[in-house]
Amino acid sequence: MGRPTFKIDPVRLRALREEQGLTQAAIAKKVAQHLGKPVTEDITRHYQRVEDDGQTSIEYAKALATVLKVSVPLLQGLENPDPFLYLQYIQRLLKEQLGTGTNDALQKLLKRHVNDDEEKALEYLTEDIAELIEQVLLVRNPAEIADLVQLTGLSEEELLAPANVRGFWFISVRSRGVNCTEVVDGVSSVNFRIGEIMREFLSIRGSDSTLRMWRDNPWISIEIYRPQVRDRMRIDFTRVQPDTSGLRWIDATWRDDLFLIPGITEHAYANADVVTDFSDKTSPGDLHRLRLVVTEHDRNFGKILRRMVVRGYIDEIPETVKQNFSEECHSRILFVNWLTAGLREALMPHLVLHPASSWHLSTNGAAAVDIKITDPRFPSVCLAELRYRIMLAEEVSPGTFEPVPVREKDLHQLRKKIEEWLAEGYVLVDGADPAPNFEPV
Repeated sequence: MGRPTFKIDPVRLRALREEQGLTQAAIAKKVAQHLGKPVTEDITRHYQRVEDDGQTSIEYAKALATVLKVSVPLLQGLENPDPFLYLQYIQRLLKEQLGTGTNDALQKLLKRHVNDDEEKALEYLTEDIAELIEQVLLVRNPAEIADLVQLTGLSEEELLAPANVRGFWFISVRSRGVNCTEVVDGVSSVNFRIGEIMREFLSIRGSDSTLRMWRDNPWISIEIYRPQVRDRMRIDFTRVQPDTSGLRWIDATWRDDLFLIPGITEHAYANADVVTDFSDKTSPGDLHRLRLVVTEHDRNFGKILRRMVVRGYIDEIPETVKQNFSEECHSRILFVNWLTAGLREALMPHLVLHPASSWHLSTNGAAAVDIKITDPRFPSVCLAELRYRIMLAEEVSPGTFEPVPVREKDLHQLRKKIEEWLAEGYVLVDGADPAPNFEPV
């Protein structure tokens, strides 16, 4: 079978075998067949030795990984188990303990879910205990370990094998005024915390801030610069696995990326002025290509009917003005203000066709300002239908527009500006420059 020169985690091996409902003899046979070895009584004894001490050959380890449909690093305890499979494993253990009828502590916990049906109650209990196991890996409280050993029937060694329910993340933040590290659990908590850090650091208005994101596995990094105050922040975070020696950095899983990367990017677009994303694309690439894109929507179905592009005379901004605003780190504000001035002349001729009181404005997260119109038969705002949507975008090529970062508070200010225009009223002036037209999309 090869010389035992390779080490795998015997606890993880046993857990994986039991998760898949295999006996030692069954898995030994599968591995022998994969290696092209004869199926004899010795193969089971050999497997039992591997499961006892973890010593084997790299060839045997690879065969085990193939049979169990996992990676070799997972067998070594260097990679987290799949969350779904781990929960299945814990649920099976709990079923066995409940089946004995002697685990009073577990029965007591199960009664907390007395209002749920039996299957749901066991699912909720499994999630509760699995999360407790994951937490104890980090804290290593002897009393909690003893309680979980009693609840699950696992040995202490088996209990402290790698778990994966929510996952732990290590965050390091460094700037002129902030230097901290923290550990949080779960992708949603990481997403929320990173967004919170960004908002707090970028709370100064008009700083022409830049934000860059990149990966250097296992680390995910963010660098934010506020030129107005010459302050730079660096945020580094990574998935971690607690073990007896402390925290070990590990790569994020594809599930982590699925929920984390879009959320982090959304926070960046809602707080910074210029963002370089994980693909090394910078947005906006050129302030001169900024546009306000107004889409007209069908009242009943919400689909886009027409589009109007507001350029706001930004090509006419004097170079001396642009230079002065750049030195004050207010270039973004300058361009957006000129666009907004052009928006009034473009949009108001359409809004005055209805009474000002019939329009209701709101912000769509950090993406757009929505203008809705109420049905005169039902004036309640909750029945208002989307009529116009205003987005800040970059014209990357003629007629092609991509959304750009825009701060939530800037959208709120734009909404208030339009509300002021409605309150002031608007009169069409003969001989005025023609407003941009809506065009079919």
